[in-house]
Amino acid sequence: MQSMLVSWILNTIEPTLRSTISYMETSKELWEDIKERFSIVNGPRIQQLKIELVECKQGRMTMVNYYGKLKTLWDELANYKQILTCTCGNCKCDIVTKLEKHREKEKIR
Repeated sequence: MQSMLVSWILNTIEPTLRSTISYMETSKELWEDIKERFSIVNGPRIQQLKIELVECKQGRMTMVNYYGKLKTLWDELANYKQILTCTCGNCKCDIVTKLEKHREKEKIR
């Protein structure tokens, strides 16, 4: 079963990248290796999205198209930014809700 999972994972990877990945015995080891290798935050893309948001003007777009473009940019940016959560297990300050509200306020600045 493990060899089938390893094979499946490897076959889903771009062939040019596949040759750079070491062989692993288990799918868990392989997945962790891939995750470590490719899950680096994309700083330049985040900066590019912020610039696009600042420079985004309605111009001749309809309100619906303008809103759609802004929403697409904000959604992609949100995918790159993780919401911090309390890890103490005894949080009473509701930090997650506060951070989500802060993120929403950023959209109207």
